[in-house]
Amino acid sequence: MSGKKAGVCFSWERTGSCSYGSKCKFTHPPKSGSSGGSSGTGKTFGKGAGDRSRKGQIGIGGGGSNTGGSARGVCFEWQRTGRCPNGNSCMFQHTGTGTIAGRGGGGGGGGGGGGGKGICHDWQRTGNCAKGNNCRFQHVGNDGLSTTSANHRAKIKSTSTDLSRFVVHLSLLPCQKLGDELSKSATLWRRCWRSHDSLDNKLHGKIVEILAKIPGSSSVNPPDIQDLQVVVKKFLEKEANASTEADKVLTCVKTVRDAVSRALDFEWVCTQDSVRKGLSDVILLAEGRLRKQQKEHRDVASSLMDILGDIDKPWRILVNETNPSEDTDGDTQDNRIVTYSDWEAPKMEWICNPDFFSPSRCPKMIGQNGLYESPEDYLNCVLRLWVAMTFSEGHAALAPHCRSRGQIMACGNALWPVSDSSQNISGLRCRTRGCKHPVEFCCRIKNHDSLCGNCAARSVKEHMGGPGHKASTHIYDCKVKHVDSDGVAFFADFESRNPPQAQIHWRTTKRLSPPNLVGVVALKSQGNSLEATDLIKWGEIVYHGHSRDEERRRQNKQLAVNLSTIAADFDPDYFEEGSYVAVIDCMTFVPEWIPVLKALQSQCRARLPFDSGRYLNLMKSNPVENKNSVLNTLSPDEVASCDILTLIGDMVEMSTLEPIKEVRRDKSLRLQLVSKLQDLVTSTTLDKMQLVSFIDSLRNPVHLTQASSLYL
Repeated sequence: MSGKKAGVCFSWERTGSCSYGSKCKFTHPPKSGSSGGSSGTGKTFGKGAGDRSRKGQIGIGGGGSNTGGSARGVCFEWQRTGRCPNGNSCMFQHTGTGTIAGRGGGGGGGGGGGGGKGICHDWQRTGNCAKGNNCRFQHVGNDGLSTTSANHRAKIKSTSTDLSRFVVHLSLLPCQKLGDELSKSATLWRRCWRSHDSLDNKLHGKIVEILAKIPGSSSVNPPDIQDLQVVVKKFLEKEANASTEADKVLTCVKTVRDAVSRALDFEWVCTQDSVRKGLSDVILLAEGRLRKQQKEHRDVASSLMDILGDIDKPWRILVNETNPSEDTDGDTQDNRIVTYSDWEAPKMEWICNPDFFSPSRCPKMIGQNGLYESPEDYLNCVLRLWVAMTFSEGHAALAPHCRSRGQIMACGNALWPVSDSSQNISGLRCRTRGCKHPVEFCCRIKNHDSLCGNCAARSVKEHMGGPGHKASTHIYDCKVKHVDSDGVAFFADFESRNPPQAQIHWRTTKRLSPPNLVGVVALKSQGNSLEATDLIKWGEIVYHGHSRDEERRRQNKQLAVNLSTIAADFDPDYFEEGSYVAVIDCMTFVPEWIPVLKALQSQCRARLPFDSGRYLNLMKSNPVENKNSVLNTLSPDEVASCDILTLIGDMVEMSTLEPIKEVRRDKSLRLQLVSKLQDLVTSTTLDKMQLVSFIDSLRNPVHLTQASSLYL
């Protein structure tokens, strides 16, 4: 360079190099401290004396960090990570130890295989790494020293020191890696909670912070609810006591609040009441530590009360209940049998059970001539058939479907359980490629699809899953807009989880048409998969206003459902405004089916009328007989040949109808009734057998014209 230059070259000052070389019009002053020393403490970047084979390699020992006097200050990257992409050309000072700095003598070294980009998680968690010295990450122990010895294998045990190291390790992990780490170390994670007495008080807060950071998508099991209560109590007593600064107390309470919010998303292996009580106690304990004379503390207290109200909702806490007296290995047991009569407050497992809806598994007429053993048998049979017919479309929406293609489109029929008595299954195979399990479900059309039990269960699970091409087209995700005091819920932004290919014409379609029967399931977030334990609330689709406006409402993704039509005790606060629900369209006409179903259900709980069903002529035992009747000794042909006066007189004398019983107590009224009935029947155009049926209809409170004759 010659002549007067116009200042220092920025590229030279920043990187130590310049593409213009000697032709640059700016000054290229010599950079002091740019060459590394041969010994000392620090990290080597670029081609230092310690390692000239790798550029950008982190080493522990000599090799020369940039500590020259011409640098403008401490390098932020070096101080934060212990690395710098600019190496010795960096214009800032490489001083300090960094986050993963160690000690060293000669150049080179560090990490598992000469230094790496960060800490080896396997090494820090277990003291072991399968890659040995070839690992590209640092093998750093808890004392901050890098170790290259292949014989060092310090596996973490359940001692207080090892658990403390494990907790510290978890607290340094980012959220996206925390779930995987806890899944791999589930036993250690559980021991951290159970061995809380052996941990330092400072680590109790870290455990609570880790709980609050666990991603919602991870499959980590929750701690025991009693351990959670104890750890939170110790944490608050140590870190949020009366002598603690207000800001620190607020931070601690927020940590507990976030931990409880995350705990509500777990599936607990205990009773719902114990979880509800435990979490409520934790919330109240944290709320009591706040200093409510300050506004920020009052705001946090309000959010805690919101969570407390959320805990009280019956669907909010997911549990997998166990019987402590019988479950000693931690396995869950549920001995309750789901029955068809659970239709009033069912779970998803009820609507998915083919035993309640399959034609081959529905009850048949018992015995000969449709006679039953008891009134209860009769009512149970009728109720079960009505339940099957009412909810069959809802079950079909979730059942596996036939995918056999016809000339135009796929079959689409629901696959029903195979009935060995009515179908030949010897030639059927499961449609899943490579599956050799016996067929249990098949289409009602011959030579169409069939499935084994495992494949059918997997298909149902897919139909209950989130939005996608395998989900049920009759499940809709909605957002709760408003629920009025009459139990009418207004949903917005509904969308089918598997929309049909053809555009829906809302004026003519049967989909989501008033007054369809729908099942509404509360979701934690939009698009969540439905689970077998999810509760179903039945409702009836209703008009927003005039029926002519309903098409426009559907086009605007709006839906109104009356949730009090079927469940009279529905709680309007069950669904929160702004929450998400899944709507299962059963496409059943509510006014035609639900009132009859309710009447039958109510009748099953009461005594059957007509002398406990005796006059219905349905029971084998204790049949109706016309005692002391002159017609008992006659055959049906002889009864038909009797004159009308004899039939009327016998009916009046033997009738069990209360009005006729009152009339025949007065002789003159009895004769008058016989005379008027005789005039009535003679003036008609009925044949003799029709006249006999008419007269017999006045003998008992109920007369079934299609049933067997009362005289047989």
